[in-house]
Amino acid sequence: MYARSNRIACPDDLHQLIDEMLVSENFTSYKEALKQYFSCLETTIANTILHEPFSGHTLIGKYQLRTTGILREWWNKLEREKSKRKKISYQDNYRVAVYYYALNQGIHFLEGLFQYYPDYFLMYSPIPSFIPYFRSKTLLNNLQALMENMRENRVDRNLITILENYFSGFSDNTMIHYFRWYHWHYALKLTTEFPARLSYLAYSGRYEQELIEQLVSLNFNYTPFCHFLKEKMSKAIENLDDEYKKEEQWLLYQNQLYLIPETKMQAADNLIPPIKAQLLKYTKRRRKELGKRRKLWSKFPVGAIDAGTGRYHFQVSLTERQLLFFFRVLLEMKILVVGTKKMLLAFIAEFIGTPNREHLSLHSLLSKDTVPSQNVINKVKQTLTSMLAYINSKYP
Repeated sequence: MYARSNRIACPDDLHQLIDEMLVSENFTSYKEALKQYFSCLETTIANTILHEPFSGHTLIGKYQLRTTGILREWWNKLEREKSKRKKISYQDNYRVAVYYYALNQGIHFLEGLFQYYPDYFLMYSPIPSFIPYFRSKTLLNNLQALMENMRENRVDRNLITILENYFSGFSDNTMIHYFRWYHWHYALKLTTEFPARLSYLAYSGRYEQELIEQLVSLNFNYTPFCHFLKEKMSKAIENLDDEYKKEEQWLLYQNQLYLIPETKMQAADNLIPPIKAQLLKYTKRRRKELGKRRKLWSKFPVGAIDAGTGRYHFQVSLTERQLLFFFRVLLEMKILVVGTKKMLLAFIAEFIGTPNREHLSLHSLLSKDTVPSQNVINKVKQTLTSMLAYINSKYP
């Protein structure tokens, strides 16, 4: 069975068939012969894998590479035919018509291999440049319909731009060599399935939300889209004024992500984690940060939490050097007891800020922990004197 498949896959057979078509005027009969050739090839592959399942990787890989090589030769010949003439039409150029039909049949055969044998197909092999050329019309038509639907349903313009940028790469000749088979198959799948999946939600408030959920379900892990969703969630939560509500909202996003079904074995980019996993990791981290901030707040009721960094600190109206001298006095008088002075300085750097610097560095504190100047001593004396006067007046 395997030897028989080898014989059928011989490139010379296909080249001979095309050569006969080029010199014959009976295009219709040869079209049927070529179509039958690929149909027999598909049947042979199916029978071989059925009886010899362990030969799948070798068999599919061989057919994929051989057929791609043959199609590439036809494509080069077609390009040469087109360069000879300024204007080509299907009807008045028989050789061009033969190559067009042969290439379409071969591409259809390769797409069938990818669709029916994804586990065996060499999906990381580069997509031949002639495939986007022949299939771009289908892709662009589907994409145009999808973009029109999105605009009519007032989808966020940033999301529309992200999708347009993603698909534009497939029509850019300078970028096509970066794409692999799975990239192309995934792009076609998106533009083919999306309009049908979202048609029942046309002109409803759920359209954009369902669009996003479908993109997550289909693992559209395109990096700008992932950043878009993170920013969208963060902005919605920033508008909440209660820390508990913010934490609950992150939990709600997390649960919503868990409910979105995930399509396996496909992605916009197989080299990075699935978008669902990325978003779950992000929501868990943000919720954990809020929980940590809330616990800090309960332990230390004075102070503030930096909105940008989440750092807890409280501020004193002393400069860095005055603060160091004040704590030196507390240590020397044994009012404050710590293990080591460095531990105290690390605590100051972590939790205390001054009017000029909210974030004190341990290195800066260590370098400034020297004999204080007279100005520093006088300022701390003045502060302590004011405190004593306040106590005498308030608590005589």
